[in-house]
Amino acid sequence: MQFEKKIVLGSAQFGMTYGISNLTGIPNQAEINSLLDFANLHKIKKIDSAHSYGDSEKKIGKYFKRKKKNFIITTKIELNEIPLKTQFKHSLKMLNCTNVNLLAHSFQTYASNEFREVVDEGKNNGTILKHGVSLYEKSEIIKVLDMSFPPDIIQIPINILDNRLYCDGIIKRLYQLKIRIQARSIFLQGLFYLPGKIWKNKYSQAYNTLKNLKELAGIANLSLSEFSLLWVNSIREISEIIIGVENKEQLLHHIILLKKKVDDDIFREA
Repeated sequence: MQFEKKIVLGSAQFGMTYGISNLTGIPNQAEINSLLDFANLHKIKKIDSAHSYGDSEKKIGKYFKRKKKNFIITTKIELNEIPLKTQFKHSLKMLNCTNVNLLAHSFQTYASNEFREVVDEGKNNGTILKHGVSLYEKSEIIKVLDMSFPPDIIQIPINILDNRLYCDGIIKRLYQLKIRIQARSIFLQGLFYLPGKIWKNKYSQAYNTLKNLKELAGIANLSLSEFSLLWVNSIREISEIIIGVENKEQLLHHIILLKKKVDDDIFREA
């Protein structure tokens, strides 16, 4: 698959200060417009958002009012005091879209009758293209697979440090079931961008592993974040990779990186 089709722009940063390494804050509307124009220019046509990402959906919707583009939006809703149907309708309005992919933001939401009703109605009237769920644990994935309500998409956390869902074979199982796998947290919420001094002070239990991974990345003249992105991209079963960016310069860096060739032996050693 061409990497342009595999990249999904994560938009949590559009509406809130997201990630432990975020130093630039929340981008304004002009910066988001520029970023989305740049993504469109490079044939990146997918955006991941959520009802809970501050005013992210509103900013994306303002862009679409300004300049209609053929982006595919995935958004997420979560059980709380606001009915799921109300959340979904609000998301469609804010995004200025007629249809989206809709995910439950947790297993509890996905397992609820309320979410299934929203999906059934949305697929019938064409406002929902595909449905799915964002999960964290293998046990949750197994529970979803045992349900009579199979998802089209499952989002999972995976990176060069947190690779448990890869190692235990659950990714291959999802692939065999023809479920679209979207990788998220590939930079571990920005942890890979932090200097070693902060790793040692704040994340002492993971320090030695992070240090070893950074040294391994250095063999290929890569940073740890670059190494993680290329490793996740090398997993053929993963359909899409959600990459959070705050500006077009960051996106350009990822585009250039994904055009590089890295010896597969590096990943086997990892």
